[in-house]
Amino acid sequence: MRNLLSILIILIGAVFAQSPDELFNSGKSNLDSGNLVEAENDYKGAVEMDPTFAPAYAGLAIVAMRKGDLKQSNTYLKEAIDADPENKEFRQEFERLSELNTLMGKGIRSMKNGDIDSAFESFRIAYEKFPQYPESVFNMGLTHFRNKDFSEAVSYFNKTIEINPDHKNALTAIKNVAKNFFNKGNQLYKRGDLEGALASYDEVLRVDKTFYQAHFQVGVIQSKMGDKDKAILSYEKSIDINPQFYKAYFALGLAKNSMNNSDGALQAIQSAIDINPSYDKAYGAKGEVESANIVGIIYKMTPKYVYYAVCARKHNDPDGEHFVTKDNRSKKSTIYNSIRKGTVGVSYSNGIKRRRKIEYFS
Repeated sequence: MRNLLSILIILIGAVFAQSPDELFNSGKSNLDSGNLVEAENDYKGAVEMDPTFAPAYAGLAIVAMRKGDLKQSNTYLKEAIDADPENKEFRQEFERLSELNTLMGKGIRSMKNGDIDSAFESFRIAYEKFPQYPESVFNMGLTHFRNKDFSEAVSYFNKTIEINPDHKNALTAIKNVAKNFFNKGNQLYKRGDLEGALASYDEVLRVDKTFYQAHFQVGVIQSKMGDKDKAILSYEKSIDINPQFYKAYFALGLAKNSMNNSDGALQAIQSAIDINPSYDKAYGAKGEVESANIVGIIYKMTPKYVYYAVCARKHNDPDGEHFVTKDNRSKKSTIYNSIRKGTVGVSYSNGIKRRRKIEYFS
């Protein structure tokens, strides 16, 4: 019985196991789709099943090249040649790698010597002959970055990422370009050039849509220009990218309050407080939003103090029920100042606990 079970397990494994050819084809498909990790795993799986399977070594060489690792690509090509000595294509590719090394070395030397044009030309030829090698494209972007042609630099950095989506230097370079535009926008904003600052922040977002601080600054300018609706959308985009950005919640609350959305304002401001409990400005703003809805005060006087309860309408519900806070004690001057400013209206308590007459004032 045990022998029969073992045979069945082997047969089932044989049915579902992929052959080296199938893994190679899967690797090629993943490579074409830019899934380098999956492609590498497929090729390595094919090699593990058949250490003499030359095409898989060639596939690994391409993966290594797209990762920018020429040394590893060289090693895999040698293994492909060892597995299939008669394959002329493997040998030709191996010999071509020395040409790529020469072109890249020449370009890097030119960059160090300040000859940007010669450097770009070396990298351009390298890319033309080896379109799957990301470092040539990345260095083309660097030449434009050195010349402060940031928009063109970003286009090459993006091409680099198309070849290798995990290219850390290209991703960092894009962030750096975005920071340059952002700093320029901040300088223009400080000088009062709102239009110029807005244009710079728009450049940031063209380079990097995830730059949440730029969305926030766009919202600040839109709010200053009186377009609260757009400002709210910009603040919300900033929060979507970074849900811990408490300043965006605070600004969102102020914008909503200016549009008479007290509930939305309080919710946003409270979020800012929850994230940063030491953010004093948020407490002040919250108090202002809440006090804006006070409509009356009930009180009774003693020689020194007024015992009172604050009456207010529910936010955004003028016809709804009123609520009253529990009794508090305050100096008379506080109450009188509020009355003079027109902040609240006042009605006297009838002096009987739990049976007070309440008059509401708008």
